[in-house]
Amino acid sequence: MARRQTAVAEAAPDHAFLLRRAARRLGRDFDLDRRLWLKYGADVDMLTIRFKEHARPTRSKSDPADGVIYNYEGSRLVSVEILDISE
Repeated sequence: MARRQTAVAEAAPDHAFLLRRAARRLGRDFDLDRRLWLKYGADVDMLTIRFKEHARPTRSKSDPADGVIYNYEGSRLVSVEILDISE
């Protein structure tokens, strides 16, 4: 008789944990009174923090060494993507 395997889904880290990790990686704290939009991609362990709800970046700046991608609309920073956030 074949044994059925069931996958156990890992719970996504909570927002407070993700923001603490992001603050440490970026070397800055976040103003929690300001509205932020968070999206966590568990399959790639990436956190996206948007500072504007409907951001449409026109350019990006990244440094492969730190695993952070900064997205801008003109000169305004509108989002940050942090790779390997849970490490």
